[in-house]
Amino acid sequence: MMLRRTSWWMALCMCVCISGLAYGVPQDSLLQKLKASSGQERIALLNRLSKNYKSQSRDSAEMFAQQALTLSRSIHSVRDEVASLINLGEVFLDDGDYPAAKDYFRNAALQSKAIGADQQRYEAVFRIGVCFYFQNSSDSALTYAIDALNYFEKNDLPQQEATIKSFLGFVYLRRSMYSDAYRYYQESLKLRMTEGNINEIAKSFNAIGTLLLKQESYPDALQYFQQSIDQSITIGNAKGLAISEAQMGYIYGLTGDFTQARKYLSSSLDRSRHTGIQKDIALCLQYFGDLYTQLDKYDSASYFYQQSDMIREKLRDDYARVELLTRRANSANHFHDFQVSLRIIDQALLLSATLESPELEKLIYATQADSYLGLGDSKRFMEAYRKNLAIEDTLKVQKLILNTYTFRQELLEARRIIERREAQYREEAQRGKSQLLFMIMFGMGIILAFSVVMYVNQLHANQKIQKQNQVIQATVSDLEKANEQLLTLNQELKRSEEKLLNVNNTKDRFFSILGHDLRGPLASLSMYLDEFVLGSDTNDSFHLRAGAQLRTSVGSLIDLLNNLLLWAQNQAKGIEFRPRTHDLNELVLECAPLLHQLAQVKNIELRFSHAREVLDVEGDKDMLTLIIRNLAGNSIKFTPLSGTVTVTTSRAEDYVTIEVLDTGIGMNADQLAHLFDLDKRKTRRGTGEERGAGLGLILVNDFVQKHEGVLAVSSTPSVGSVFTVKFKASPKSLA
Repeated sequence: MMLRRTSWWMALCMCVCISGLAYGVPQDSLLQKLKASSGQERIALLNRLSKNYKSQSRDSAEMFAQQALTLSRSIHSVRDEVASLINLGEVFLDDGDYPAAKDYFRNAALQSKAIGADQQRYEAVFRIGVCFYFQNSSDSALTYAIDALNYFEKNDLPQQEATIKSFLGFVYLRRSMYSDAYRYYQESLKLRMTEGNINEIAKSFNAIGTLLLKQESYPDALQYFQQSIDQSITIGNAKGLAISEAQMGYIYGLTGDFTQARKYLSSSLDRSRHTGIQKDIALCLQYFGDLYTQLDKYDSASYFYQQSDMIREKLRDDYARVELLTRRANSANHFHDFQVSLRIIDQALLLSATLESPELEKLIYATQADSYLGLGDSKRFMEAYRKNLAIEDTLKVQKLILNTYTFRQELLEARRIIERREAQYREEAQRGKSQLLFMIMFGMGIILAFSVVMYVNQLHANQKIQKQNQVIQATVSDLEKANEQLLTLNQELKRSEEKLLNVNNTKDRFFSILGHDLRGPLASLSMYLDEFVLGSDTNDSFHLRAGAQLRTSVGSLIDLLNNLLLWAQNQAKGIEFRPRTHDLNELVLECAPLLHQLAQVKNIELRFSHAREVLDVEGDKDMLTLIIRNLAGNSIKFTPLSGTVTVTTSRAEDYVTIEVLDTGIGMNADQLAHLFDLDKRKTRRGTGEERGAGLGLILVNDFVQKHEGVLAVSSTPSVGSVFTVKFKASPKSLA
């Protein structure tokens, strides 16, 4: 028996030492202690080894955690059993087996709750939220994570707080809410810097690099990934090295440095295979597929995509698999193998039906539209393209709802502050009563002493006592009034809070009605009208005029709804401003097809006069596009049939200018004075009886101010109007 045990120990030491030496993390001291330990000390060492080897060798990490679990159950140590369950859950979480990981974490949460180990309980609760995130249940993930975050913040546990904030960054990154994701990443990095945990700091660098990669800021992303690699090398974290190297290889492939791309991806794949973490292997294989697509090597790209797909299918990571299938389909389109691309897209659509992820569906339909376009099937191309546009509209509404959710969280935080203040007021009132009681008792003692000592002057003493009692009664009365005022103030605070909650709930219902009950049916109606007008073979002029008129009316209604939603969001909290360098000429060209379509309905001649030079401006693309669309659309709206609308771009000194001139009905002095005043502005119907809420130009004015630009308007009744917008030219274009 002793011989067999010694042989097992020697084999274990050889396996672990080889793994440790490969990455510069010798574990001899821990192994020697483990050999001589027993009971709870042995369990603690096993769990520590499991954590150390989680980033080096998946099998070693599971082996140590399983031994710790078995031993803790044999000696009935529930706390050690909980720690072992969490370690095992993390092994299966890294492996992508989310149902198994969730079972371990749930068991750990129940066991720790039974013995009152709250810190371990909320560590397990948070990890359950992580499992929900990877199973594409973001709402459940947020619920569990925020519940745990409240506990760790309240009990001043910065390391756990940093981990959860980093996770919240990933949740918002998947929802494309980049500013919120960046805020949580920075808060997490600050906490980790204070704690000095190099492994956690490396994770934060990697997370910020991933966000910058998503935003296509490749040089900045490379810097953060390199910092993550440097930190991981310091502590021999093979897993962290593998992930950061894979991301760097992917970026080098995107930027055309294929030699560096192969170098980093090959190193990452070797490390991932050594650690045995299947998710990391699948990601690296996917990046190899992307690289060989760029190198025009179809067979190699297909091979790596298939290998990655096999792993993700085994892991049941449907979200990552749908993303991979979309890349495979795009690769097939790149090589003009459109039929293969459509078959892959069918697989992706089947899987995405269970995920309820509009972001993935948008990518799928965009790829499907490219495939049909390559095949020359215009009808199916239009169907896929319209579905893509409908999902994009849905995503914009969801983003507004998520912003409302954030406002609600801030309101709850304000409520907690009010409750803390109420508690402080109660404590101060209690202290005041205690001081009053002491003063009364002390005064009575003095009165009694004077009564005994100065019995001869009793009358005079009695008068003094009466005066002191009056002072005391006045003090009591003042304190009672102060308490009554405090209660009144608290009641007013509660009523204000209830009013705020009611207003917020009303706003939630308003956004929900606009986003769900109006936006979806209007998008469907627009799509069917497109088919009615564009897909019909009839030459009946009435049919064509009626369809075109209906399509114009629905388009106006959609524009109205878009303006209402944007205005409401801007008034409530402000729309996220994401400035980048854009060519104003290119933005005008992007808007041209839609504006031509609006002008054709009224037989209006739409002219474009572009500056020959590049007109770079620093600004938010969505806001700049809305400014161009709304100004030109407004001129078309108020220009009679067969009129003219001219859009001109130019540059003068340090400014770039866009000017919209029309031959419309114009405005008088009173209308110009209140053009951007929502309370006094009177909405008018267009020359084609178009309706509006008068928000388009107000949004234009707000967005121009966000860009620190200048908007000028001149108009003459029955002659026309001129709208001029000036922006500061980008420093790049001035160089």
